[in-house]
Amino acid sequence: MNVQRELRLALGMRGGVSLAVWSGGACAEIDELRRSTPPDGDPFWSGLVEACGYSNVVVDVLAGTSAGGLNGVLFAGAIRHGYPMRELLPTWSQVASINEIRRFAFRGPVTAGSRRMRIKEVSTGAG
Repeated sequence: MNVQRELRLALGMRGGVSLAVWSGGACAEIDELRRSTPPDGDPFWSGLVEACGYSNVVVDVLAGTSAGGLNGVLFAGAIRHGYPMRELLPTWSQVASINEIRRFAFRGPVTAGSRRMRIKEVSTGAG
């Protein structure tokens, strides 16, 4: 008798921009895992699912706060409407770029010395 076993997941994601980018990537990989039902899915993920003795992967619960909640909503939408989470990775990369989220008053790209310079200006009252 061939018993079909399902891997059921519940995901909880924290807030914070850098964590949101990481959890968005993790959600994209879990989405790939979820879509890779053996033997038709991506060879890596479907092989892993099969090697672990599962027939498929289901995400049952998504919870998150702040940016983690946003990832949860996006992942729920991907599950419900069938779009791949991987398509959102370029958006996260652009929105969460260090040059987009920096908190310094000057313009230009952030470099290793620019933060030190700004801290010195603030602490000495210059600039």
